[in-house]
Amino acid sequence: MVKSSMISLLKTFSEEEWKHFSLFLQSPYFNRSPAVLRLFGYLSRFRPGLDSPKLSKEKAFAAAYGKKQAYRESKANDLMYKLKGLAEAFLAHDELKSRSALREQQLAGLLSRRPGAYSHFEKAAKKALQQTARHPESLEKHWALLWLNHLAFHHPEKPADLGRQPESIIKAMEELDQLYLYAKFRYSTELLSRKKFLEEQPAIFLLDACLEAVNQGLDCHSIIQLHYWLAKLSGGTSNGYVYQKAKQLLQANLKELGPIEKLSAYLHLINYVIGRSNEEAEPWAKKLHDLYLLGLDERILTHGNTLSKSTFLNIAINAAALREFRFASSFIIDYKEYLLPEVQEEAFLLALAYLRFHEGRYAEANQLLQQAPYASPDFRIRSFSIRARCLYQFFIADDTYEDTLLSCCKQFYYYLKNDVRWANEKKERYLNFIVVAEQLVDFKTARKTGPKYQEALKQLIAEKEPVYLKEWLLEKIGTLDAP
Repeated sequence: MVKSSMISLLKTFSEEEWKHFSLFLQSPYFNRSPAVLRLFGYLSRFRPGLDSPKLSKEKAFAAAYGKKQAYRESKANDLMYKLKGLAEAFLAHDELKSRSALREQQLAGLLSRRPGAYSHFEKAAKKALQQTARHPESLEKHWALLWLNHLAFHHPEKPADLGRQPESIIKAMEELDQLYLYAKFRYSTELLSRKKFLEEQPAIFLLDACLEAVNQGLDCHSIIQLHYWLAKLSGGTSNGYVYQKAKQLLQANLKELGPIEKLSAYLHLINYVIGRSNEEAEPWAKKLHDLYLLGLDERILTHGNTLSKSTFLNIAINAAALREFRFASSFIIDYKEYLLPEVQEEAFLLALAYLRFHEGRYAEANQLLQQAPYASPDFRIRSFSIRARCLYQFFIADDTYEDTLLSCCKQFYYYLKNDVRWANEKKERYLNFIVVAEQLVDFKTARKTGPKYQEALKQLIAEKEPVYLKEWLLEKIGTLDAP
């Protein structure tokens, strides 16, 4: 039962929503089934987790119909289906209740189809337009403004007045133009940012014409301008000026953007900067750090008080690599609780290991990696990369670590070759790192130093591109300067 779609939906309810849902079920207008109410009462005993092994269909059935009623699977399923349907109806009703503009939009739409209700429609549409215009920027907002003006112009009972400007249809056209540009740039950005992963490149009709219209000074609001620069950034105009324009517009309009729009624009900037920082560490790693700070300060990254494991690690690792040790340490501790329980301990240990490594505390980093409660593929691959670099530091001070280091590289190589879950592109970058690292160890052991061997290793990196941890490799190659 705990894995049913009904339980899955009810788990998303907040404490306040659960209380309101109780009142909703007690209303005979929405629910006339005493069995549904008794099932809800039974489930309430297992809040908020709704994952107790004691929670079973049979016990729920008995609570709903009484212990004397013989259990029937079909009847139990039907009852759960009814409660799930009522939960969905409650969420829709609650959304209308909490969003006055949406309620007025729906009312205007209903009244527009109701004969003899033109005066009521006119008032509702005017109120809906006023409330919707105050909403944060989103595609939904501008579509609603277009739709409301459309209804106002095409209402069958609207008095004809050919001598006056048709204000509603003019506003509808203006919203259509703004909405089209908004949507064209936003969806184009989504497609263009994925083009290197797509086998067949998508044809984006009229994008160039839309870009040119803005270039020529078409009057459009700042949110469209933001998406215009994001589209240019994703379309291949990769330079600091375009990025800076997009970032400035995002920061200037954060309070004007709806949550989905804000997150979408922010993630496009983050992904762009991550790509650039992988190609050239400085100054893009610092730009990435600044963007992460913005995302944390504005609570863009912690929507719903959760933080994804990958984002948590990316923030901690980037800060540590920039030697922002104080920030990295406090971030790892403060944001550990934002992680989902099943990944919390592993992500915490991995982030701390990266921090200790960049602090030069290699023995502590190596020890932390042994404490993980379990080892996901992501953890194992990252763990191998840190351990190999820690062992290299031990090897520099004590050449008896050579065999241990080369053994770690070999294990890392075979793990990558046998892993089927990581993308081939990512595995290839690490495999190339291993090849260069092993050659570096060979040169160090044979005392092959000086410019000749440094150039040979740099040439190997060039041949193997792309290579993960390239900056670290170049740093160690730089130590082979004494003949």
